[in-house]
Amino acid sequence: MGQIGSYIRRKEEKSEHPEDGGGRHKVARQKANVFSSLGIHDLLGSRIPDAFLIFKTKSSEFMDEDGDVANEFYLEESLGSHRVLRRTTRNLTPQRAERYRIPRLHPDVPVVMIQVQ
Repeated sequence: MGQIGSYIRRKEEKSEHPEDGGGRHKVARQKANVFSSLGIHDLLGSRIPDAFLIFKTKSSEFMDEDGDVANEFYLEESLGSHRVLRRTTRNLTPQRAERYRIPRLHPDVPVVMIQVQ
């Protein structure tokens, strides 16, 4: 509401009703069509093309030699009288790609989605 980047266009209308205070302004809000002023609405239609969306991402989980799955693996080493955990990256295979529940916009979309006036 009134923030930069808002897609709501405000139009002030002078109120002529005496019960409203006469000289006050009412603010009528309308949703602006994102593509109307750019002429891209005809090009893209009402739907964002699949080329602009990301459906999968690389998984952050790995599998080790024993078949255990985790984000990170540590080895326990003894140094003198105390033990230390060291992070290991050897012999790990990355898991397959994960599918997003909701598709995300690609960061390199070459279209202006919202234009603030």
